[in-house]
Amino acid sequence: QEQVVAEFRAVLESRASAAERHAVLNRHGVTHVLVGISEREAWLNIETFNDASFFSKVFGNGEGEVFELR
Repeated sequence: QEQVVAEFRAVLESRASAAERHAVLNRHGVTHVLVGISEREAWLNIETFNDASFFSKVFGNGEGEVFELR
């Protein structure tokens, strides 16, 4: 489990592409990603979640967004 968390952190706290992020999250069964205030502070390249080839925005209210993996 620690290895999975380390892999998530490595891909989310780096400038990984949408494809790289999708691959890691999908491999571990993640279906949705919440991007809120804390995530915006810790994660780099947040705009990759707007890549419609890999993610679909299912909720957003200005403070947070939820993306579904395609």
